[in-house]
Amino acid sequence: MTSLTFDATAATAWLRQPCPDLPEATRAECLGVDELFGPGVEGFLSTVGDILAAEPAGLRYRSDITGVMLWRIPDGDVLDHGALITVDLANDIRLATLHQDVKDFADRRQNGIPAAVSALGHITGQVCLLVERYERTNPDYQPQPRVKVGGELHRLCVFELDLTCGHCVTIAVNGWYPVSVACCDRLGGNWAADMYIPFSPSVEYVRVLEERYEHRPPGAEREATQLLTRRDRTDDPVVPSEPRQRGSAGRFPERVGGPRPHACHAPPEPA
Repeated sequence: MTSLTFDATAATAWLRQPCPDLPEATRAECLGVDELFGPGVEGFLSTVGDILAAEPAGLRYRSDITGVMLWRIPDGDVLDHGALITVDLANDIRLATLHQDVKDFADRRQNGIPAAVSALGHITGQVCLLVERYERTNPDYQPQPRVKVGGELHRLCVFELDLTCGHCVTIAVNGWYPVSVACCDRLGGNWAADMYIPFSPSVEYVRVLEERYEHRPPGAEREATQLLTRRDRTDDPVVPSEPRQRGSAGRFPERVGGPRPHACHAPPEPA
């Protein structure tokens, strides 16, 4: 039995369906797939990873496949130039591909949903090759589903994040990395009653430092995100070479400012 099968028609229909959290938009739009989306756009592989994690229709895993993930690999300071694909088996073995260039996932002429579907098809092919190779070299391996353990599976991770405020932080989180982090007041903020609330910077680049799993009792409380370390970024700004690419402020905050008088001193006077 094939380890992973892919139905491109079902995946396309799934991406065009209304988004459960925002019915006026499609699933594709909520996941970051627009008409310009493609391998020439920064963030392409990150979005493909998000689509894969959303478990789209059309992907069918064999019972011994417990996870398929995309791990982006940086080329210098640019994170979207390639990736590894990993496959987790029920016997606690993780298989990994060699480096996959961004152009392997989709043709540069493909954009939008076709580019996303092409990337899922490439991932399916690589997963099947990995598992087939493992089975050939381990003839005693018998595909069996993982024995279920009571409770919930918690994903405990440590990430290093480059933020748009010019800081690089290390965080511990029960789950996957956030899209923004409460870090500092460099980007300004707003007053709510007598409390000043700084704007949270967005995450630009992510590096996984640690990932492990624990089974816990049903309903176990998840730990709040912990900020472990913070330092200044050292990378230079990235200027887009074409309009559809996204730039980066690097070690400089993407913007500076806040309400006047200075937010650290007092709330603004009533109008």
